[in-house]
Amino acid sequence: MKAFQPVCIDRPEWVREPDVWLDGIRLRDYQLLHSHRSSIFKLVQNEVTQYLNTDDLVFFDPADGFPVLPRMTGEYYISDESYTGHVGPCWYEIRIQTHFLERQWMDGQTDFDYLGLEVCLRYDPEKDELESLGINSSAI
Repeated sequence: MKAFQPVCIDRPEWVREPDVWLDGIRLRDYQLLHSHRSSIFKLVQNEVTQYLNTDDLVFFDPADGFPVLPRMTGEYYISDESYTGHVGPCWYEIRIQTHFLERQWMDGQTDFDYLGLEVCLRYDPEKDELESLGINSSAI
C-alpha cells in the first residue's frame, strides 16, 4: 500500500485565527524560536507523516476505530502554537496543533476539521537541537 503523504495547506477561510500561547517566553526567546521556524515545521511534517503511516494508529474502516484514512483529504493546516520556557537547564517546549481535513460527507457541510494532531517538540538552545517529544491526537 502507498504511504499516506499529508500536505500542509494555508489556513482555510472558514477557520478562526490561530492562538499563539507564550509561557515563560521573552521576546528574544520567541525571536530565537522563530528563527528555527522552517526546521520546526519540517519536523512537524515528518512526525504527522510517521503517525499517519503507523498501522495501529489509523484505520480503513470506521468499525475498526478512529481516525479513518479514507475519510481524510490528506490536507492539514496549522491551528495553534504554544511555546513554554523551562529553566534548570534551559529548554523550550513547542506544541504545534495541526488540523486534518475530512472529505465532505453531507450536504451543507461547512466545517471540514476531522483529526487534530498536536506535535510536541523540545528545543535545546545550548546544543541548538530540536527533537520530538510525541504526538497527542483528538477528534475535532
